[in-house]
Amino acid sequence: MWALADINIYVPLWTTPVEVTDRTPLEEDYKHASYDRHYITRLWRIVIHSNRIHTQFR
Repeated sequence: MWALADINIYVPLWTTPVEVTDRTPLEEDYKHASYDRHYITRLWRIVIHSNRIHTQFR
């Protein structure tokens, strides 16, 4: 966003979720701010393997 602002491009972002019942704006939502290393590692491995497969069969 800073890089865009440097070249005078303004991109408005609406940070309030609309598809869920808890409509707390993202910058004010500390209830969902947990970090679980196990699940982050699992996600990272899935992304790495997906990239490898997509690159191979591109």
